[in-house]
Amino acid sequence: MKTSHSPESISLFIKDKENAQIDSIEKLTEGHMSQAYSFENKDGAKFVFRISDHKSGFIADKYASDHFGDELLVPKVLEINKYDNESFYCVSEFVEGIQSNVISDEDFYHVLPSAHDLLGKIFSFDISSTSGYGKINPETGNGEYLSNRSYIGDKILEKGKEHYLECAKEIGIDSKIIDKLYQQFENNLIYASETRRLVHGDVGFDNMLVKDNKVTASIDWDHAHYGDWMEDFAALDFWWSDRYGDAKEFASKYGLDTKNLNERKALYTATTALGVIEWNSEMKNDHIINWLKEYLPSRVYF
Repeated sequence: MKTSHSPESISLFIKDKENAQIDSIEKLTEGHMSQAYSFENKDGAKFVFRISDHKSGFIADKYASDHFGDELLVPKVLEINKYDNESFYCVSEFVEGIQSNVISDEDFYHVLPSAHDLLGKIFSFDISSTSGYGKINPETGNGEYLSNRSYIGDKILEKGKEHYLECAKEIGIDSKIIDKLYQQFENNLIYASETRRLVHGDVGFDNMLVKDNKVTASIDWDHAHYGDWMEDFAALDFWWSDRYGDAKEFASKYGLDTKNLNERKALYTATTALGVIEWNSEMKNDHIINWLKEYLPSRVYF
């Protein structure tokens, strides 16, 4: 769950710990797991200050900023420390831009070439010095799975269909949709690509900043892992059908593997949908739940 520290206490903390100008402290649009503010120090430099009970997300961001850095537009993480007995804070450089999810489809059309370039760079990033699939261990830089198929499979199969049926029941999603999504996952798992790529894991929803029709930053690398590039692209298409263009054309431009592309899209659409349902059974985001009820039937493929 997201922390709920008062704005007053956060402002005083930033002023005392970060030598901030008190009148420069502003609340930012927050993520689902952290509170976020911007501030300027006495020299006029601008930073982002986030608070969360989950230190792992900040550590993942630091790994990304240290290893992927400027090439993948990752803001530099400067400090991670304790906020109180339960929470942690992270200070990173401030990058101008608005979140891509608030941009209309018409306006995003002009951003698309820059968004494609960022995605192409992420999926083509040199990870040859690391090994494995799945979530990146920030200490070793490696993934713990021997194959992408085992990584994708374990995320769903260890919990089983009954788990997702219970999650769907919690938020009023028709159980028949779960039956279809789970079948879609099982039928297409065999097609998961073993061509190992860097995957952001949550790149498009609100973790891409844009200014003047250019992507300025890719943020929140907590779900970064090694796997199939189509996982990210299918997730983007899950939320905004066709907004990011044709996957095959994109793949051809950036030299990415296209074998069994439709089956892979079906697989990752199913895993994305099941993951969103599971998350909302805990978080109870009414806006997303209502969206799921309306659009989930159109995200089921056979």
